[in-house]
Amino acid sequence: MTFIRPTLGALALIAATLASGVANAAPTTFYSTANVLAGNSDGSGDWVVGAANTSIKDSLSNTSGSVTYSGTNVGGSAAAMTFSYAARSISGSGGLKAQASANVSTPFDDRSPVVGLDLTPNYFFTVATAEMNDTLTVQSDIPLSYVTVSIRFHGDALKSTSDERVLSYGTLSGWNGALANSTEGANDFTVNSGRLAVTNGTFDLYLHLRAALYIDITQKEGDVLNDFYIGNADFFNTATIERISGFDAAGKPLDVATVTGTDGFSYQTVRVVDPTNPGNEVPEPGSLALIGIGVASIAAIRRRTRR
Repeated sequence: MTFIRPTLGALALIAATLASGVANAAPTTFYSTANVLAGNSDGSGDWVVGAANTSIKDSLSNTSGSVTYSGTNVGGSAAAMTFSYAARSISGSGGLKAQASANVSTPFDDRSPVVGLDLTPNYFFTVATAEMNDTLTVQSDIPLSYVTVSIRFHGDALKSTSDERVLSYGTLSGWNGALANSTEGANDFTVNSGRLAVTNGTFDLYLHLRAALYIDITQKEGDVLNDFYIGNADFFNTATIERISGFDAAGKPLDVATVTGTDGFSYQTVRVVDPTNPGNEVPEPGSLALIGIGVASIAAIRRRTRR
């Protein structure tokens, strides 16, 4: 089967157009978008079907709906198809969420020129993005040179067909470029941010999550379309920030007491042995409790002895 579809460069351009956030945005930015495009490869270009966005932390961007298109198929007979879609995303301190799903029922490809408002699409693009760019404050006994952030990438990239008429995927990127790209099916793994420089006790953390679904029903005479094309890029299980580790310039792990965002959100950190006193490990809360009980017991014994 041969069909026309946008090039990877064109898809990248569409994705860039839909993702309003940029990697060098000002610190302390939380942004999420939900956008849906339809288009005709015969020259009409793309048009927006649904759109939503917010720059409020932990606020949902959401768009959903359906639209029916009437026209003629390749054989010349009357046809109608329905495109249903949903996209949603949330950007927060602890992580990012994004989901894009859609289906096309009884599809047809109208190869005639598109004129005026007679917009008959032969491809659909549904995408949700979530972005955070925050300045985090680090507390540690020894100044840190840099930190690394461990992020859980958890979600599903599902589609109803094995061919490339449906592309379902999720991506996660940061200051250092791509961090994670989904594979078809279930995805659940941890990625590392790479080195993030610490300056005067702070560092900038930028993350961008995209969930996208592309359906292409472009065809030539003789091609046969399925009755349904369905896909779901569900990364609403989140890209979750799991822990933050600190290092000196030589790459030696250092103890990180706390890391907090500009909104006061507290991140999980990696505690290590104090390198200036190898025998003095950082006590866990449970250990501190046991020490307290021991001290109290010793004091009680001393009081009895004095009597």
